[in-house]
Amino acid sequence: MATKVQTSKRQTHLQRLAALIEPVSDAADMLGVSRQRVHELIQHGDLEAVKIGKGWFVSSLSLQERIEKFADRRQPNSPI
Repeated sequence: MATKVQTSKRQTHLQRLAALIEPVSDAADMLGVSRQRVHELIQHGDLEAVKIGKGWFVSSLSLQERIEKFADRRQPNSPI
């Protein structure tokens, strides 16, 4: 059985991890593309991601870099 200290440390680690990754659905919303397109970007190595359990999570840094990379080329309301 986990003690309060162990539980607190685990919650702290999970909070830190949550600040570093985004669920695919959130990444899709940020990029203005479908979830399937995000999976394609992951598969082609254009976005860094990790699978946790059954779900994929995109690196926040990788996502931010992609947004910045295409910001200059992007037309208003067009996907990245």
